[in-house]
Amino acid sequence: MKRIILLSSLLLFTLPVTAQAQSDGIGTGKIEFTDKQQVADPENPTIPIKPENPIPPNSNPLRLDYVPSLNFATQKSDGKDQMYAANAMMFEDETTPRAQFIQVTDRRGTNAGWTVSVRQEKQFATDEKVELDGAMLSFDYSWANGSDESRTPIVKKDIIEMKIGETQEIANAKKGTGDGTWFISFGASQHNSAGVANTLEPRRDSNNQVTIDTRYNKPLFFNSAVQLSVPGRTKKVIGKPYKTELTWILSELP
Repeated sequence: MKRIILLSSLLLFTLPVTAQAQSDGIGTGKIEFTDKQQVADPENPTIPIKPENPIPPNSNPLRLDYVPSLNFATQKSDGKDQMYAANAMMFEDETTPRAQFIQVTDRRGTNAGWTVSVRQEKQFATDEKVELDGAMLSFDYSWANGSDESRTPIVKKDIIEMKIGETQEIANAKKGTGDGTWFISFGASQHNSAGVANTLEPRRDSNNQVTIDTRYNKPLFFNSAVQLSVPGRTKKVIGKPYKTELTWILSELP
């Protein structure tokens, strides 16, 4: 800041006079940031994508930008215990199939940390409330991706088995970590740069032919990291979809 000093032009004595300065002027500066909510490729976070079933955007500085919807496809009914893998995520652009993921953004600027959890509210059931008795949803091969490895949240490495009504922690960003945008994935493609095991494979029909996704006109993949186990003893209604609800919870650390 430049200071201006004014000297008196009138000398009353032959002695030197002390220069008198005016008060400093006070200026202001201002800057403001905006934050556009945008979902990105969990394996290449700088590339925006248009995911299946996007969630409504919000302007909260700590928020969930995306949570997945799960589709276990149409399966043949039999009397054996079965594990069904979820369809992998598909995109309208050239992005290859991806594992299910959540996207968390923390723009609070406090580095206070956060946790993200999930809860299955009810058992898979038809619209007529016929439950898929004994069915259990599970998540595996969890990993985090973001811009700064030194601030990576801690993800749960064990298999996450969903018990109806019980909240399961997925990831924990301790104080000083988790700021910015982070992706928590369950599984990965073979092209990921983090060295995570490939859990995506093409779906094949009974003739071992690759199944084509009619919506995107691309080969349909499944993700073995997201599984639904169904006991063989469970009675299954033919031709009726079974649905459930998952609540994803993002919490500030105290």
